[in-house]
Amino acid sequence: MEVQYIGASKIEPAAGRCTFVWKKSNEKDKAKLEANIASVLADIDAQIKHDKSELGPEEVPKAIDITELRKKIEQINTRL
Repeated sequence: MEVQYIGASKIEPAAGRCTFVWKKSNEKDKAKLEANIASVLADIDAQIKHDKSELGPEEVPKAIDITELRKKIEQINTRL
């Protein structure tokens, strides 16, 4: 199957259809999207660091014990 590009059109003779391909536009949009994702992830990391710095040593969350969690779930289910 041979694909020909004429201008911004991608012509696929085997499929009998013509679609538009905007390579430069897609590349720009992808770059902008990746930049936005990186920015959001950086903001999230900054907020996590900020939240951790605000917690005092007595406020640091403790690890979850699975047996305690199961007991709490059973208590809640019995109330329902």
